[in-house]
Amino acid sequence: MLLIILLVLLYGAYKKVDMYESFIVGAKEALSLFTTLYPTLLSLLVLISLLQNSGFFGWIANLLGIIFKHYQLPMELIGMSILRPISGSGSLAFLTQIYEIYGTEEFIAKAATLIQGATDTTFYVITLYFSSVRMKKYGYSMALCLFLDVISISLAIFFALNFF
Repeated sequence: MLLIILLVLLYGAYKKVDMYESFIVGAKEALSLFTTLYPTLLSLLVLISLLQNSGFFGWIANLLGIIFKHYQLPMELIGMSILRPISGSGSLAFLTQIYEIYGTEEFIAKAATLIQGATDTTFYVITLYFSSVRMKKYGYSMALCLFLDVISISLAIFFALNFF
């Protein structure tokens, strides 16, 4: 890493770029990005924490336990499954929390890892791609993507149970 930094500094000196000023401009842009994203991320994490502590995820887990009688899903997987289509960084923070609590070798960590890799931030992707081509009617696409998220999450749990 030190070699890469040194090469960047040497290249900047060769091109006669004011590297300190470039660093300051980049830091200002990063700070504005942080102030834009932090409230959203914080509110999502607070919402997930409220849903988890209120017992909502437990209720969903019990309902899914009735449907799938053989296995009771951990509440954390339910929370991650709900958060994943909404926020990539929020679900990554949730995944990190699962790793810290359970380690990486437990079923829940393996299933959460597969969920993180098998799904995408559906709402963000749909909003970004459809707004870039100025399409306003994307209801069927949203329903299909959320259905595919459910399939992906189900397969991730299936593979975590049977293959890992």
